[in-house]
Amino acid sequence: MAESAKGQGNAFFGILFAATVILILAGLLIQLFIVVVNVFSWMKRGSLKPGDQIITSLAITKVLYHTASLLEVFSRPYFGKLIVQYLILIKFTVQTLVISTIWLSTLLSIFFSFKISNFHNVFFLRLKAIISERVVYLIIASVVLTLGMSMTCLLLTFNIFSRNSTTGFLLNYDKSNVCDIFWNIFPLYMYFFASIFLIISLSFHIWRMKHCGNAISSTDTYHRIIKFTAISFLVCAVQITLNLTKQYGFRFFGVFWMIFIWNMFPILHSMSLIYINTRLRDAFFKCVYCGSSCLFKRNG
Repeated sequence: MAESAKGQGNAFFGILFAATVILILAGLLIQLFIVVVNVFSWMKRGSLKPGDQIITSLAITKVLYHTASLLEVFSRPYFGKLIVQYLILIKFTVQTLVISTIWLSTLLSIFFSFKISNFHNVFFLRLKAIISERVVYLIIASVVLTLGMSMTCLLLTFNIFSRNSTTGFLLNYDKSNVCDIFWNIFPLYMYFFASIFLIISLSFHIWRMKHCGNAISSTDTYHRIIKFTAISFLVCAVQITLNLTKQYGFRFFGVFWMIFIWNMFPILHSMSLIYINTRLRDAFFKCVYCGSSCLFKRNG
């Protein structure tokens, strides 16, 4: 009985390990597809639109995140034999890239909110122009901010393990939790308000178009953006919830299930990005068509 249960456990671990690796590789292909399409567009036109710059930066961050997750997956079976510095480097890299993904997704939502909304207030128009003209600086600022957050959490974690007394351990552990909550909840609030603002603005715009007698088909783009906004906010909320409850998640689900779930939501976000972006969507369908045509020709 014990050997049978052990064999079943090993088989389940093997299936979960393979599923996690396949999911991460699929995520890598999707993110690389977004990067390659935008790079070709940049080479063809000589420049990228501000929104495409954020999308490309977000896709590159996700490529690095999936790569770090893949390294973590293959390192997990040998964690006991690996040096502490390597483990800390992997955890630091994964945590940094997770937070960077959240901040860049928040920036993308804010950018869409200002770009699509049709308010004519002077302050609003000025803020809209500033954001549109300084997207590159905002991307760099979000990366620097992410590194600062991760370094703070890393230093607090080092303090946790360097303290011998119980009082010192609990004090630093509480500080680490407060730091973790602040770095995650703050972008969530920004994301929430930007998403609500964007959905209300688009809904009001659709209502005006319908009452002005415009064709219903012309509102399809706005409906897609509303769906994307809702999905991306849910993805961000789930990611932040996982970040804040990761210790309980590791105990309840296990490490590989958590890695699987963590990598699934960035893929959903990227698929929804492909869905709303016309250039990405057309390129994706072309790739699917070419792949299916080559497959049918080989079989024929």
